Amino acid sequence: DTIEGWHLRRLGVVAAARLHLGAWAVDGETCRDVVYVAQEFNANCPPDGVAHTTDRKQVLAALSPLVKILDALCGGGRPAEQGVPGAAERAGAEKSCATLLQAVHRIVRCPAGFAAAAEVPGFPTMLGRALHLRDSFAAYWAVRAAGGALRCPPAAARDREQEFVNKQLLLSVPAVAGGLAALLVGSKGAAESWSVAPAAPSSDTGSSDLLLMAVSEVVEGVLCSCYDTTAPAHFDALIRALGAGYGALMEMLRSPCAVVVENAALLLQMIGRQRPDVAHNVRAAALSSATLLRHLYLGIFSPSDSQRFLSRYLVSMWMTGGVDCDEKRLLARILPPGF
Repeated sequence: DTIEGWHLRRLGVVAAARLHLGAWAVDGETCRDVVYVAQEFNANCPPDGVAHTTDRKQVLAALSPLVKILDALCGGGRPAEQGVPGAAERAGAEKSCATLLQAVHRIVRCPAGFAAAAEVPGFPTMLGRALHLRDSFAAYWAVRAAGGALRCPPAAARDREQEFVNKQLLLSVPAVAGGLAALLVGSKGAAESWSVAPAAPSSDTGSSDLLLMAVSEVVEGVLCSCYDTTAPAHFDALIRALGAGYGALMEMLRSPCAVVVENAALLLQMIGRQRPDVAHNVRAAALSSATLLRHLYLGIFSPSDSQRFLSRYLVSMWMTGGVDCDEKRLLARILPPGF
């Protein structure tokens, strides 16, 4: 037996024992034993998941009680007599959720765990609640767990049928699809929230670059690189949500994280193909904010090959208008005749 396999089995035993004590024994304070065992499991298992040869029965034995505990910590099934949790209690519960979600992410990254995500009762509901946690670190690991359940493990042969089943199951829950869209473009999804000037830093637990990187990778996989296993209804719903909040994607182009910028560019291109009316607004925003000029400059003079490629990609996307469009008229004023 491997070290990570032993810790996985131990995690399942401890989590199941905690559940057998009843609902009163599942909160941020009383679940310290499960959190401690999960910390040891996370420390002994690589972030890219447990071994691909891990037994399915062993995976289910650990994942099922973890999902029930996480659902309780996220507020699901809380007894009415316990009342509304206070700020300190909620913060403690969300801190515990972050550790347990790391364990879930490691489990669903193996083929057996990827398939088990569709079999464990309550997994989609728990994930929907976890995506709305206020703690940004807990929300980050909820996104990573969602990404692991929505996309086949990279080291394994792609199972399109299982990937379709998982997407159908998870994205059918409004809290999952809505949570991913809200983390990416904001809860309101309003294009008016974007401004020409860079946004001021927020003092609350808003979307950090780390969280944006994770959620943009998940949404990009659903809509772009692995769109062939996304049901048309879920695809259209996400496109509508992102199209309404295209301003947030434009804001992501200012991010210092290259992955965030690349994913924003891919998502803007996909939105432009599916929603021509939004594509016109995106081109107008890129022109009025001088984002087009900035990437025109970077596409020519940036010392980074990848930055030049990305900037040229964005410029070509924004120059798709007619001969007399504003973007090409501006370009004609910049470049000398015959260039």
